[in-house]
Amino acid sequence: MVTSDGTLSREVLARVNSAWMKWRLVSDVLRDKNIPELFKSKVCRTVVRAVALHGAECWAARHHGTRTTLQRYGNEDATLDGWHYAT
Repeated sequence: MVTSDGTLSREVLARVNSAWMKWRLVSDVLRDKNIPELFKSKVCRTVVRAVALHGAECWAARHHGTRTTLQRYGNEDATLDGWHYAT
């Protein structure tokens, strides 16, 4: 939802929180040493990234407000629980 000043802070925060929730659901798979890294990457791309980006293609945002929010919350998912998130 776009706020009255044209930012998407709430929507971005909701997407980040949803992605973290899905990350927690699949974290056992991502930590398992018996599962190949390629499969882990596919699971992460399919589940976590899909949740984070759902509906984002239709966001009409001001660059400044979105960028600030993404910098604040987006850098956390570069490394989660010691496993590098491949983009």
